[in-house]
Amino acid sequence: MRRLALALLTWTLSGAANGLTAVDGEKLEDLYAVDHLVLDGARECVGFQVYLAEESWQKARGLMYVAALPKDWGMLFRYSTPRRFSMYMKNTLIPLDMVFLDADGTIVDIATDTTPGSLKSITPAGAAVAVLEINAGLSAFWGFAKGGRLLADAR
Repeated sequence: MRRLALALLTWTLSGAANGLTAVDGEKLEDLYAVDHLVLDGARECVGFQVYLAEESWQKARGLMYVAALPKDWGMLFRYSTPRRFSMYMKNTLIPLDMVFLDADGTIVDIATDTTPGSLKSITPAGAAVAVLEINAGLSAFWGFAKGGRLLADAR
């Protein structure tokens, strides 16, 4: 049985961290491991380098205090079981798209152009095990949509 495609992605980028520093002085590569994933967009397959938010404290912090995110970078939040978890934008300085993925790596929902600083709960339409946060507008630009797929890396 195919497990979450995210779990199959084991290609950890060595030395690829972009040196991103949050406005509170924290260096993201000191807080998060870095990995790579590929999503199937309507225009083409798109690769992102991602900070991995897996521990509860990492998920709580997320992209808070980050003033800018390179266009090919994001943050991936992973959960052990499928559920309808909520995200919010507290202390987040940039608008984001949130791409929610199920256990098979299928996009179950996308929240676009989220509002920086908002405490409004953002919950996927269905159960998910992961959410990819990327710069606002990239989901539409690349043509990510419900039913789209996360692809394994090309090792």
